[in-house]
Amino acid sequence: MTQYVSTLSESQHTTRPRENTYKLGKVLVESLKARGVDVRENLAKKFNVAKEDLSIDEGDVYSTAISGFIEQRLQPKLAAVGAIKSMTAPGKGYDSIKIPLRNALVTASDLPDNGELTSDTGSYQSTTVTLRYSYAKQQIEHELLQFANVDMLAEELGQLGTAIERKIDSDVIAAFKASTTTALGNHTKLGTTTTVTFATLAAGRRDALKNYAEPDMLIISPETEYTIIALGNLAGTTNVIGSMVMKGNETTHYPIPQAILGMKVVVSQQVDDDDIYLVDSKFAGYLIRKGGVETFDGRVSNYLAFEVIAAHAYGVGIVQPKAIYRVEENAY
Repeated sequence: MTQYVSTLSESQHTTRPRENTYKLGKVLVESLKARGVDVRENLAKKFNVAKEDLSIDEGDVYSTAISGFIEQRLQPKLAAVGAIKSMTAPGKGYDSIKIPLRNALVTASDLPDNGELTSDTGSYQSTTVTLRYSYAKQQIEHELLQFANVDMLAEELGQLGTAIERKIDSDVIAAFKASTTTALGNHTKLGTTTTVTFATLAAGRRDALKNYAEPDMLIISPETEYTIIALGNLAGTTNVIGSMVMKGNETTHYPIPQAILGMKVVVSQQVDDDDIYLVDSKFAGYLIRKGGVETFDGRVSNYLAFEVIAAHAYGVGIVQPKAIYRVEENAY
């Protein structure tokens, strides 16, 4: 398989497509135009310039259309990203950034009458977030181009965004796990063959508050969600489990965990079944992203098909470990 890669300016955040991806982008742009969507006009608004002053050629417009379909699927579905701040990486030429690391939230002291300030005796620490690429690829049959069906093509490209989304999710959760230890006081291990109960969730929140964290998100696995639902009304407190819905005309109600103890419930397949995370999203850390999705072109040998390869550069840094609290079960 031959791959074609080209560079592009930092402000455009995309890689100019070649051959089949160029054709694919053109099909998408023309299909959108038929629906009344002008990609070039939208880009002009994004870059805050007049349409006629937009300094990109047709190839870049086509590439941006492809990346747009991929990012549209990626952006709203990042389960763990809501628990960590997102920021743009430094300018061109930088692939890492150093950020301060603190084991405790900053506290204030009373000012004495003489006005003398007590120096912070804690040692300064920092962590370096290194940006790296994650990628996904999807084969597109050449015949699909002939149909010029924007919905079908968008679905194919959207799967790339979903794949990258899962990878980012996994890396954020892995960073959460690495930052929680019993020695640091932000990790509790439950006894043998134990599963989550309302009491263990309440205890986890209590201990997180002792660390001066204010957890607003509860990140769990699908297995833990099932366990919570199986608990029924969670010790008689029905309102903690969120709304109850009916399925059709059936009388059975199905509980949907939405918020527990004031914490938004987020379910992610990237969370281990044994782990439950209580996160203060204001202080946990940063997801540092380098521009948007880049696209690459590759023809599949011996097939009338080609691959669209999507890549995204990012890094994860935890700056305040005690803003995260992990409850570890021992049941799976």
